[in-house]
Amino acid sequence: MKKNVMWVIFVLALLLASCGTSDSEVTPTQGADAIYTSAAQTVSAQLTEAATRAIPTVTNTIEPTLTATATVMPTVVPLFTATSALALPTTAAGVCDKALFVADVTIPDGTKMDPGETFTKTWQLKNAGTCTWTTGYAIVFFDGKQMTDEDSIYLDGTVAPGGTVNVSVDMTAPETEGTYKSTWILKNAAGTQISPTFYAEIKVGDGTADNDDASVIISDYSVDAGDSITVYVSGFPANEDIDYCLRLKSKSDCTKMKDGTTDSDGENSVKFTIPSDADSDSYWVVEVHTTELSEVITAVSDKIVIN
Repeated sequence: MKKNVMWVIFVLALLLASCGTSDSEVTPTQGADAIYTSAAQTVSAQLTEAATRAIPTVTNTIEPTLTATATVMPTVVPLFTATSALALPTTAAGVCDKALFVADVTIPDGTKMDPGETFTKTWQLKNAGTCTWTTGYAIVFFDGKQMTDEDSIYLDGTVAPGGTVNVSVDMTAPETEGTYKSTWILKNAAGTQISPTFYAEIKVGDGTADNDDASVIISDYSVDAGDSITVYVSGFPANEDIDYCLRLKSKSDCTKMKDGTTDSDGENSVKFTIPSDADSDSYWVVEVHTTELSEVITAVSDKIVIN
């Protein structure tokens, strides 16, 4: 095998030598060893050159370097900002006009009176505001049975903040037995009412109002929707305020239609109109009741038929 390779090298050397030089340049005196050596060197050089040309140039590709990215942390916003001093809540300003009920000085609630008996009711009030009460301040009737002709009673002196004052009203018990309440309130010089309210409550006779005699009579018990009727009441306490209301016989809700005041005999009459949208063949009643007595007196008419 080795001998064959040498022969191939020798032949290639001769071919290359013949291509690279002319006949005149060949030295016939060169020995076989020199020829072999020269041929081998030539072949080695040619092979190196060929190999260099045949092998492609390898280019080193530099992989991109990973660049570290800084992580952005969220900004933390403090819930509270520290300050050098803690702000305290501001105290609300005092109320100019403010009253407190202190006591019933005379006539405790539920005191029994004879019909027509006169008495003086006195209350004690405290100035709980920041403004001085002057003689322009007064107590005025607010609700219930007035039991006096006076609508207002003015203070007879000044009351400084924190001070107290007694206020009185001369009253007369009603002639009719029952329980009565007269409610009053303080007002300032400008007429503005100042809470709370305060009242006198008495019982005339045994304190029980007579409900048995009260009656309601209707002028016509068979009417059309939209018709007018007259309502007569009797047997109520004398000189009492009363309300008239109309309701379906089967219902408890009552719609106020009129108000009035009984005369000295406990009687009164009013006229009002049946609602135009009242259903045919429906049954209605008129209910009348007192408005100022603690124990309400009520009377109900017989049924009214809508044609």
